Amino acid sequence: MTPTTHHRETQTLEPIAIGGVGGSGTRAVAAVLQKLGLNIGSALNESLDDLLFTLFFKRRRLWPLESHHDDCAEALDFYLRARGALPRDQARWKGDVEHFLAKLPRDHRWQREEALSARRDYLLADQPPLQGPWGWKEPNTHIVLPFLLKALPKLRYVHVVRHGLDMAYSANQNQLETWGDCLVPAQADMPPARASFDYWCAVHQRILRLARAATDRILILNYDLLCADPETEIRTLLGFMNPASDKHFSDANVLLGESIEELAPPGSIGRHREQDPFPIRDDQQQLLQDLGFSGGW
Repeated sequence: MTPTTHHRETQTLEPIAIGGVGGSGTRAVAAVLQKLGLNIGSALNESLDDLLFTLFFKRRRLWPLESHHDDCAEALDFYLRARGALPRDQARWKGDVEHFLAKLPRDHRWQREEALSARRDYLLADQPPLQGPWGWKEPNTHIVLPFLLKALPKLRYVHVVRHGLDMAYSANQNQLETWGDCLVPAQADMPPARASFDYWCAVHQRILRLARAATDRILILNYDLLCADPETEIRTLLGFMNPASDKHFSDANVLLGESIEELAPPGSIGRHREQDPFPIRDDQQQLLQDLGFSGGW
């Protein structure tokens, strides 16, 4: 299948994507936006991750992005057609899907045959054209964000962030296992918490660089602030999603109260204070402060 030229075909697409380091609160944010009217798809796991996005984009062979533009473009073409964001050639669709799945390596659990069977069903199901606000939640979105920002000129991205030292002690270290040596080459030789924190720092230094270049397209959402003052932060989120008004989000004021129920502060906020400190660099302390957190232990 020849990759589509997305700069031409996707000018009218305006998706909202949600990502972050795993365990940052992306599920709660996705649940809020789903209640407020965002279509985040149907191929979801219990964390509301879009399993089709995972299938197409959580692949080490796409790294480094600048060397794999055609592979990324092919993945995006399949994903948009699977979601109904672009039309399908129904006569070719099933064959294209089977060809794509057949060439996937079987080295990750989401690419093994038992997992692919369910994803195949989602891919082949009829999808009406998307209407209204739509997007996806998949924490790994930030990995391929530089490509997506160029390929989808109207994409807006919400990056959910929690205190990096709290994240160092999270049970969810899936991203570190998958992408750690891409962003932090020496992480394999580090203690786990140190490696996790350095990965968190590398991710957010990269996000800040992207955000400075695309200020109206990237919102960095502090999850701790969201839990502390949900009404203010949700209204900021709505304004980012639709700068002109929130007219596309039905009964936003009514649903706001229901959405706030999703945001009870987790007991894990501040958990790093219960751990033995490890040294952090000055630039890492500054990064924490730039993102609205205390600059150390």
